[in-house]
Amino acid sequence: MAATGVQRMPPFHAPNQRRPPWIFNMLFIVVLLGGANTCGRGEPTAPAAFHEVAVGRLPAGSDPDQIGLIDCDDCGELCSGAPFLGADGTVYFYESRPNNLKMLRAGSSEVMVIAGPRVTARNAQPIDGAVSPDGTIYLLADRGTTTQRYRIYVRAPSEAGWRAADSLDDPDIGWTELSRKRVTAHGSIRIDISPRGAVEVFDFDRRSSAAIVVGDEGGVRRADARIKLPPGAVGRLNHTIRRSDHTTVVAGAEGTRVFSTSGVFLGTDARDNLYFRAPGPADGVDLLRRYGPEGRLLAEGTVPARPIASLLLGKGTFQLAPEGDIYQFRMTPKGLEVTRWTTENQP
Repeated sequence: MAATGVQRMPPFHAPNQRRPPWIFNMLFIVVLLGGANTCGRGEPTAPAAFHEVAVGRLPAGSDPDQIGLIDCDDCGELCSGAPFLGADGTVYFYESRPNNLKMLRAGSSEVMVIAGPRVTARNAQPIDGAVSPDGTIYLLADRGTTTQRYRIYVRAPSEAGWRAADSLDDPDIGWTELSRKRVTAHGSIRIDISPRGAVEVFDFDRRSSAAIVVGDEGGVRRADARIKLPPGAVGRLNHTIRRSDHTTVVAGAEGTRVFSTSGVFLGTDARDNLYFRAPGPADGVDLLRRYGPEGRLLAEGTVPARPIASLLLGKGTFQLAPEGDIYQFRMTPKGLEVTRWTTENQP
């Protein structure tokens, strides 16, 4: 469960040795400001640096295995689709106009294509996707309606086609307030695989959104078997990560840490490290950061900012892989360029 407050930090000294109160205040300030890297002798060390590695390209064109682009004179190249990642590094791209799913496997330049699910209306086309560890593909559609709003299409590796799961609604997910009226926030919904392997539907930021578990290792669940989880992501190492204004609260067996964070939360890796994308120090760049669960800044780097024309549906332009690399998707006249930002030595 998510922590309800900041707990006392575990002692860092011998049980019978008393330390002045200011030492504890200094320790808390370090955690609050995001922590500091230290080596074995307590000396600060610089965070690791992200660097870019090319992954591949989904080419633009009119063929079935290519992405159809719309040329916009004022904003560049546009497409209508949602990229997402598989645990094995496969890049998936659902494109709504031809209604198909393109797949680019790691280390390959060949693009595989499968037909998308049968949809009966334009607002029933998927806007995000996820792939479970066993290879089952989930596509999520947000119809923007007040009933039967979210539709999930499922395709298991052993199946030749798609099947539609029970639709779902929720009063806490996908809503916002506009002019004092409660309205649907179309497109804010995400579907993803949690660090524990559950298929979750949530609202933009898992730190502050409740989530509906729609599937797990047993496959997609019926409507009456789904459960709703409270706000707060749960990492693989059992840390609970919550958002509190501009800070992140991480609670675990070793205590609770609060540290300052800004930007978009990208998720956690297998070590429960936290990843963020924030505006960079200058125009035209973004800032990627990796924090340890105790609040230390482990890695950072500046990356080219995404132009408005390359905004993509679903989880968007930057997505986190389980091992800690951050994939970036950029639309260009040649197609969807895929790169990953990694560190030479994982901390």
